[in-house]
Amino acid sequence: MEFKRFLDILWRRRWTAIVVFLVFFLTVTVLTFAITPWYDSSARVMLKKTIAAASLNQSMGLNADLLQFNDTERADYLAFSTVMPIVQGVIDDLRLSHERVRYKVMKRLPFTRPIFNSFGVDVNDIRKDMTAEGLLESSLVSLIFPRPHLTVKQHEDTSVYIITATSPDAQQAKDIANAMATAIKEAERKRILESFEEAMEVMGTITTEVKIAHMRNLRVIKDFQEKETAISIDTQVSAIIDNLAAWKKNLYNTKIAILKSNAAIRRLQQQLKWEKLDKKSEPDSLVTTEMLSHFQQRLTALYLTLAETKTKYTNNHPSVIDIENQITQLKELMRKELEKVFDTDRLGMDSLYIDVRRKLVDQYIELTLNESHVAAYPDIIKKYEDELKAMSGKNYTFNILKLDATATDSIYKTLLQYQYQIGLAQKAAMSNFTVIEPAIVHTSSKHRHPYPPLNVALALVLGSVFGIAAALMRQYMDGRVATAEDVKGLGLALIGILPHFKIKKHGIGSDLIHPFMTIVNSITYLNRNTVPVKTIIITSALQKEGKSFVASNLARAMAATDKKVLLIDAAGSSSSLHTYLDVPREQGLSDYLPVVSEDMAVEDLTDTPALQQGQERPGVLKNVEGVDLLTAGSVVADNTLAINLDRFNRLIGLFEPLYDYVIIDTPAVLFADGAMLLSEVGRMVLLVIESERCQRHIMEDILVNLTHTASVVAVLNKYNVKSLYDKRYMTYRYLP
Repeated sequence: MEFKRFLDILWRRRWTAIVVFLVFFLTVTVLTFAITPWYDSSARVMLKKTIAAASLNQSMGLNADLLQFNDTERADYLAFSTVMPIVQGVIDDLRLSHERVRYKVMKRLPFTRPIFNSFGVDVNDIRKDMTAEGLLESSLVSLIFPRPHLTVKQHEDTSVYIITATSPDAQQAKDIANAMATAIKEAERKRILESFEEAMEVMGTITTEVKIAHMRNLRVIKDFQEKETAISIDTQVSAIIDNLAAWKKNLYNTKIAILKSNAAIRRLQQQLKWEKLDKKSEPDSLVTTEMLSHFQQRLTALYLTLAETKTKYTNNHPSVIDIENQITQLKELMRKELEKVFDTDRLGMDSLYIDVRRKLVDQYIELTLNESHVAAYPDIIKKYEDELKAMSGKNYTFNILKLDATATDSIYKTLLQYQYQIGLAQKAAMSNFTVIEPAIVHTSSKHRHPYPPLNVALALVLGSVFGIAAALMRQYMDGRVATAEDVKGLGLALIGILPHFKIKKHGIGSDLIHPFMTIVNSITYLNRNTVPVKTIIITSALQKEGKSFVASNLARAMAATDKKVLLIDAAGSSSSLHTYLDVPREQGLSDYLPVVSEDMAVEDLTDTPALQQGQERPGVLKNVEGVDLLTAGSVVADNTLAINLDRFNRLIGLFEPLYDYVIIDTPAVLFADGAMLLSEVGRMVLLVIESERCQRHIMEDILVNLTHTASVVAVLNKYNVKSLYDKRYMTYRYLP
């Protein structure tokens, strides 16, 4: 059913569809054969990091980047490939130019040459250099007058880019596509190199700054070590601890040696019987001699100096050796001094005595040395202990300085490594674009544009589509009541559809019998279950919608079914029933209404000023084809009903018992109030609607004033369907 509705719309709007189809089809066809053909050629490049580049980066200690790009990166590269510098480079390399539009016009239309010349146009300037913007952009002028054009697009959802060039010259199209592919590849490599150069520059600046900071930290550590004699804090602390332990051990051993020396001296004294010696020769007096005391003090000072010197130098250092030599010499002097202490008178004793005396001297020398050690060692130990205490502060300061130096050292080493790696990567830089398919020269019809067979076929299809769309759009934009569906949409009962045929004034033509009989049967059907409606008020929204035509032929159709019908022409200035029925209009409604009284009977109609004809009907009524007609009268005015409304209602009340149907033709609703004034309960308003004339919103406003007092039905008039529905319209009705 919807498809039939669709076909109905197309049939009604067929001329709109045909005109749009012809305009589109002829325009495309003429342009196809009129414009200069052009050819296309495509090159393909792939955006992908090569495996070789990834392997090379990994071999140099660099991170191997992913071989694939994400969607955002692919979109960025697509935009990058059409930047102006790249395109302009292709134009400069190929020296691209194109013929001016005016020159092409002058070639096609030679008579325009003098016209251009008269306007001061240089008609000899036939070519123009291409620009990047002109090569990338396309317009309607460039389609009519072809010139080189370039596009770059992504192949579906892949990393392959298609570079398509078009030109009237197939060879030029191929050259442009290949040049663009090469330019994109080289531009990408240049971009990578420039990024490496920029990175190298930035890295060099940062590395220099870090190097300066690191050298400054090293100098601070060096100055601290020189000032505090702390070349290596940890080693120095270990050395101090070792030395401190060694000196304490030496002190302990020396004290033991003193005890041993004292024991040996007492034993040797007993052997030499020292008790017989003078007091000055006693052992205790030996250490109190001025010379020995001096030697002992000197020896203590030398040991202190030796201990201090060994903290600075090794044992082979000349200073250490010199002090040790002084100590040896001092020992020898002490030996000689001790030998003087003993009694020289007994030097001639036996060798045993001499040997014991020598041992005693040696023990005294050893005792003196050990006592010197014991006197010197506490100072040395205290010095090491003080130095060990001071090392904690030095160690803290040194660690703070070392922390800064370590941080800058680590950063500096890392930056040097990065700088080296960037330098290697720059030398091994490869473009991310690879030409996988170069363009070739195409001369086949597939790459020739426009392709006439294809364009004609598309023109047929698209012309049909646009034509149908235009027809549907016009139908959608058309707010007029045109079809049965439109009438149903207003909520009206549609009791018949009348075709758009030539009006037959005398009698009902054969083509109109069925539609009007459908209307009569519809009225009969509506009266089956209710009080029969005898008065039918026929009106329309606008003038000349065919209400009088419907009224006259409806009355004839009812009379043909043996119904007594009275037809009253109350249309005022637009009355035309007398014309349809071919009778004079001298005496009629306007002449009769002024004399109608409340107590008048039908028999009194013969007393009117009308001509006496001796008929059974009143003299003002005329019988035509079985229909009694009351014409508009000699005086026609649109306000006749408004002035004589009560008389007219009494008149209808007199006629209703005598007739089966009283049909009243009234003025159009928008021009007079006759139909609205006569619409009462018990009467039917038949609204004649001419197809495709009255706007829907007007009909809706009219119905608001009509439907509150009477039942309203509609007849769709002048409906143009012809054979599309196989004359279904003759019996179509809608009775809600």
